[in-house]
Amino acid sequence: MHADTLQTDQQLLEQLQQDPRYAYAIEEQKPSLLDEFIDWIGEQLSEHLDANISFYRPVFYSLCTLAVIILVWWLVRSGVLQRLLAILLKEDVSIEEAEENIHVIDFEAEIARARTAGDYTRASRLLYLQTLKQLSDAHRIDWQPQKTPAQYTREVSGMAFLQLTNHFVRIRYGGFEADEQLFLTMEALQAEIKKGGDA
Repeated sequence: MHADTLQTDQQLLEQLQQDPRYAYAIEEQKPSLLDEFIDWIGEQLSEHLDANISFYRPVFYSLCTLAVIILVWWLVRSGVLQRLLAILLKEDVSIEEAEENIHVIDFEAEIARARTAGDYTRASRLLYLQTLKQLSDAHRIDWQPQKTPAQYTREVSGMAFLQLTNHFVRIRYGGFEADEQLFLTMEALQAEIKKGGDA
């Protein structure tokens, strides 16, 4: 007498349950553009080099990460990021406030007053403006009230002025509170620039 019921192959059933092609309960996630690009590159390389795509995926992720780091470094170093932030924040990108004019400020007195009050943020900002006045007086820059700090870094070469400008931008536009150590660092950079080594 034959049984009317179907016999199931338990081993085959388990294999099918493990196969992702039949995992209908799991919602399929669409791969990102980066994943699709990496898969495409991997397929191209696999055809020519007879290699497995899984070998290339971590390499490509590493290269993409390195490329992003280099791009951010370049944006910061070139001043492009500072200009973009100023535009996004709708900041006035001029280096002075409306009431300031670098040609009429007594920088020595104002810096001394700010230091005595412990206001190193103001002292550091004034020090940068004083440096611009010194450079303008020495005809090393063409000072204009509407110019941005990044524009001056294209007129004065060298790391000292670039570093001084970066400190100023962090304080003026980034809301960074300067302390005495930062002020002294900026003062040393100013002395190096004044010597003319960065001309």
